[in-house]
Amino acid sequence: MLAHLKIMSTLDIFCNMNTTRIAEFADLTKTKIAEELSELSEAGIIAESTKSTDKMKYWELTEKGTELLKFYSDILTIDFRIRVDTLRTDKKEKCIQILSALEKSEKSRTELSNELGIVNKELDLFLVFLEKTNQIQIDVVNETLCYKLKEREN
Repeated sequence: MLAHLKIMSTLDIFCNMNTTRIAEFADLTKTKIAEELSELSEAGIIAESTKSTDKMKYWELTEKGTELLKFYSDILTIDFRIRVDTLRTDKKEKCIQILSALEKSEKSRTELSNELGIVNKELDLFLVFLEKTNQIQIDVVNETLCYKLKEREN
């Protein structure tokens, strides 16, 4: 069940994601992800996305899946949602690199890419993840979108 919740959490953050990326963020093996996605699909919790191609399947939460995720979030005492500290080591390290770079000052996507050497598509994925998990926020500086650490409320 925890694997199901991690997949649902991943799709809640990214809205629409391919099988490989879901496995990476939910920290599941290729064998396990196929089994879990099949079960969730059969239950009507997720559905194959219109973004799917012959070579790559994309998935999204259904309305039922969104309601179920909210239900579990309200009743479970464990935090099953994916976070930086639940990611695989390589993904966690890249998130930490981004957060560390933003400790010094806010930066544009281009500045982050140049400084950290993370390719654009992968960097975008991490930036979405960090924003949706309330680690960073987007701001406009001199008419340029910049990322900065989320201001913490006391």
